[in-house]
Amino acid sequence: MRPEELVEAEAEAEAESKNPNEAYVVSNLESDKVEIYLYDLKEDKAIKKLFSHPDYDVSNLSLSRHRGYELDFFAYEGEKQQVVPVSDYFKKLHQKITTKFPGYNYYITDVTDDESKYLIIL
Repeated sequence: MRPEELVEAEAEAEAESKNPNEAYVVSNLESDKVEIYLYDLKEDKAIKKLFSHPDYDVSNLSLSRHRGYELDFFAYEGEKQQVVPVSDYFKKLHQKITTKFPGYNYYITDVTDDESKYLIIL
């Protein structure tokens, strides 16, 4: 992917990684679906595809500033918002939320800087 292609096709930097030369990029350049790539800003190329879904566009990713920009989860919009946990921390949190609210989909709208409190929409 080249920068001019990023502008012409639906792609944008979603978040920076802990490496200042890398960014998480949301793009549909390689597919008819929106996917998330790790992009090397210095080398001006995609490093690797991190997440995609065969039927739905990826809608979000979440990083933890508190834990050194660890990648917590990906999300996509199917019939409902679906969260795909990545980090060990978030896998445990996801399990707590889905156990406490069985049968509900959730979305985290905000979190305190120290990650001690979450604002969750069910």
